[in-house]
Amino acid sequence: MCHVETVQRWQAGKVQKEWTVARYGTFEAFGLRLGRTGLATGVEGVKKLVFLSDGLPANRQICLDYFPGAVQILDFYHASEHLGQL
Repeated sequence: MCHVETVQRWQAGKVQKEWTVARYGTFEAFGLRLGRTGLATGVEGVKKLVFLSDGLPANRQICLDYFPGAVQILDFYHASEHLGQL
């Protein structure tokens, strides 16, 4: 399975830099790669960190492991799949 993630650095409401991470293999290997990308982009020095994902438990775990303190947001597409249940 191929996992893909985009890391963006925003300032003054605009994207300043953008990195795309893609990796075949396990979620563990992908999480490690994403965590390293976060460190390389200076994620530890930001005031606000947002982790937007599809809500898959493995993605939530990656956030907890590599981006503690980040605000986790479920993307609209995947959230809207459950609106009919309400």
